[in-house]
Amino acid sequence: RWNREGENRLLAAEKWAAIAARITGHPYPDNFDRAWKNVLFNQFHDILAGTSLPTAYDDALHQHGEAMAIADRALNYATQSLAWNVEIPQENDVTPIVVFNPHAWQSRTNVELEFGKLPENAASLSGPVLIDDSGRRLPVQTVRSETTSNGRHRLSFIADLPSLGYRTYRLAPGAADEQWPQIEASDFVLDNGRLRLEIDPRSGAIASLRDQLHGVEVFAKDAVGGPDAVGESTAARPVVLEDRSDTWSHNVFRFDDVIGEFELCDVQLVEHGPVKSVIRVGSAYQSSSLVQDFTMYPNLEKIDVHVTVDWREQFKALKLRFPLNLNHMSAVYEVPYGHIERFANGEEDPGQRWLDVSGTSRDSGEGYGLSLLNDGKYSFDVYIREIGLTVLRSPIYAHHIPAEPEPGGQYQFVDQGIQRFTYTLLPHVGGWTTAGTVRRAAELNQRPTALISTYHPHGTLPQCASFVQVDRDNVNVTALKQAEGSDDMILRCYETSRMATMATITLPQWNRTISVRLGPCEIKTFRIPRDADSAVVETNLLETDLVETGLLQTDLLKTDPIKIDVSAE
Repeated sequence: RWNREGENRLLAAEKWAAIAARITGHPYPDNFDRAWKNVLFNQFHDILAGTSLPTAYDDALHQHGEAMAIADRALNYATQSLAWNVEIPQENDVTPIVVFNPHAWQSRTNVELEFGKLPENAASLSGPVLIDDSGRRLPVQTVRSETTSNGRHRLSFIADLPSLGYRTYRLAPGAADEQWPQIEASDFVLDNGRLRLEIDPRSGAIASLRDQLHGVEVFAKDAVGGPDAVGESTAARPVVLEDRSDTWSHNVFRFDDVIGEFELCDVQLVEHGPVKSVIRVGSAYQSSSLVQDFTMYPNLEKIDVHVTVDWREQFKALKLRFPLNLNHMSAVYEVPYGHIERFANGEEDPGQRWLDVSGTSRDSGEGYGLSLLNDGKYSFDVYIREIGLTVLRSPIYAHHIPAEPEPGGQYQFVDQGIQRFTYTLLPHVGGWTTAGTVRRAAELNQRPTALISTYHPHGTLPQCASFVQVDRDNVNVTALKQAEGSDDMILRCYETSRMATMATITLPQWNRTISVRLGPCEIKTFRIPRDADSAVVETNLLETDLVETGLLQTDLLKTDPIKIDVSAE
């Protein structure tokens, strides 16, 4: 999770630092290289895999902490520099909020931020409302603050953000007659008209997730049984597995020896309002506890689940199981800058921000699937039609067979104590390539930056702006940064759906347009000179112009085939 946070925070910081350097003249940080080296050093296979010595993780924590501090400082300074230059006239009892979208596509997402005193009289009315840059009123919900004190609040709202840009909102007292629609919600049901989620009052697992628009039950009643089997859906079910293997799990290909399940302690509706509603499910297994917050939004077709685990077990693993109501399915895992299809044979396989299982609905016979997104997990299994999300393992630190632990010996065990992560259920018609899976996973992992601002009546920037736009949904801009050897700008993009594509990338603030032809899952990098009269140049990943290397795409067909000796190790 440190690794995932470090990667995404640095990418966001680079984007906004590069934009601020061009727009406001804010100095570009000179210590991103140190931050990246800290993150990349800890991607060494034993450190990132959790198989190193306990003391190595003290070093890793300090190095990741330094990387995050550099990223957070750069991100804050860059976005503040831009926010200070936004023209915001003064209004009584109104607080400006500027929200920055780090992604090069329009994003509709939940934003939350801690807030002090609410606008005058807001509490006595129907609550504060949000007004966007066009004067449109939007609902805002007061949710539980991270503090336990008077005078502190946490605000939640849905932001419609421009592509790699920002939008300004104003928090103001709500009119007495202002009413916002809310989803149907109780201790066991969330229903926003498109999705209906039901929690089993006996187990706390998902009893049903129904796509009401398409008449599809997402989860199976019988797990891996036949279509005529009778049972109840038990999705998001935490199962405890026996795991006596060493830290590397040598010669172990699957974790399927179930020895127990968490028992339900409590289910209750803990948040309900015009922005989101949350059912909290608490369960326990021996000395360990698990809390899952199932979160539904009125106009978003997904369910976010925020998980807190307090794990106290040894020689055991924990998985969340999701049986799918599909036939003829395929399992696709994200890998860096691409994806891979694997067999649904129950074996443990690596993945990154998302895993998708798609096939035909057993209800409708039409193409349907579920993308399971996450913000810090890397291991899954799919067996026939059931997904297993690996939450944790608890072997001895750096135990390597054939060494055997001494009976009664004192050892340190992996994954003890409290950890938090979020996963998202994204049901969809058709396949994952048309469901927005890649972009929704990116939004989960790289969140917007929201700043409580102030008045700047003499600002020169508009209240809403976009800096990078792409005209193809299957082309994502992953990096925007200053060049290593100059003050030019570097833009990196890749194709996400394994489909050759011709795309246009527009940088409207600089009157730049890049036409790019991408092969399936191809990565391309461009150098954008500060000099407006100089042409954009394609580079390699080391930022060397391809025209200098003789490897321009138009020239590749003219060269002899490259021969590679694959016999050497």
